Amino acid sequence: MANRGIAMTWAATDLPGELPAGGPNLEILPMQGWNGLEERTGLPFPLWGARSLRRLRRAVDDADLVHVHDGLYLGSHWATKYARSTREPVLLTQHIGEIPFPGFARRTAMKIANLALTRRQIRRSDAIVFVSSSVEEFFRGVPSRARRAVIANGVDLSVFQPSVEGRNELRRRLGIDVDRPAFLFVGRFVDKKGLPLLRRAAEDFPQVLWLFAGRGPIDPRQWGLSNVRVLGFLPEADIVSWYRGCDLTVLPSIGEGFPLVVQESMACGTPCLVAEETRLACPPVSDILLSAGFRAKNFLAACAEAVSSPERLRALGVRAAQAAKRIWSWEICLDRYLEIYRDLSARPFISEREERASRQ
Repeated sequence: MANRGIAMTWAATDLPGELPAGGPNLEILPMQGWNGLEERTGLPFPLWGARSLRRLRRAVDDADLVHVHDGLYLGSHWATKYARSTREPVLLTQHIGEIPFPGFARRTAMKIANLALTRRQIRRSDAIVFVSSSVEEFFRGVPSRARRAVIANGVDLSVFQPSVEGRNELRRRLGIDVDRPAFLFVGRFVDKKGLPLLRRAAEDFPQVLWLFAGRGPIDPRQWGLSNVRVLGFLPEADIVSWYRGCDLTVLPSIGEGFPLVVQESMACGTPCLVAEETRLACPPVSDILLSAGFRAKNFLAACAEAVSSPERLRALGVRAAQAAKRIWSWEICLDRYLEIYRDLSARPFISEREERASRQ
């Protein structure tokens, strides 16, 4: 957006190494607060402090439009509250639907959060973008006057693309045996991402090198498995080589719509093994993705099939890169978002009270 000439202010929780530097038309607004709930439950739910919220209020006052990501977070609700008070339009991008956490208490908490927060955010937004058709379907019954659209996350295809370096040379540089299957996980090390399943897979398939890029409360190094290597949190420039150097990206997570990790991996020419819900979330590439079954129940069997079919994985990788180039260009994504920006900016503001009166 900034490269398109739009002055953007990006407010996000100040986590080490995760916020980029600012630049022309891009101001980074780090929000200080408490994120201890993620350490305890695996669910990122930062609580911003009063000083940060005052800075957020000033940024909203200076804006012409507020674009919030995911209705689950309190930062999204504060930004929307400020925007409504100053009669500015709000665009919501909704990334996730239901997250079926293990354990009754956590599942119940997620359902309550969706009812109290996400659904309320949908009703208060002037336009909503869902990142996949499955997320749109999950929230279809929420009444709202908002314009709705499904727009997949864009991928920087100048960065995420197949390697021009030979496969064997790349793997030697990364320290991966050229004759050994290498499977990659990218994401937070939490239950909902499928870490318990990945541990079982690493135990059942010792001939596979299991690579973990990310961080979180679960530490795969503590599993005591010689075929597990933890890469830690990697910036975009570094993760690309690992996508390219591996045979398969594995993501047995559920409740996420269509994760950006899958798009990045496919753009690099590496096929993906995902839960069936994820596979069905993006129909244009569903026939290219390997399925671990609904809620990843067939993950171990799917891993066994992948290990035995290296030629199939390579063929799927070629098709994946071609599909990514065709449908996930950032330019296409930005064109669609800018159309919504222009539409919202031209609309008359309607308050929540006026909206309720019109429905009656």
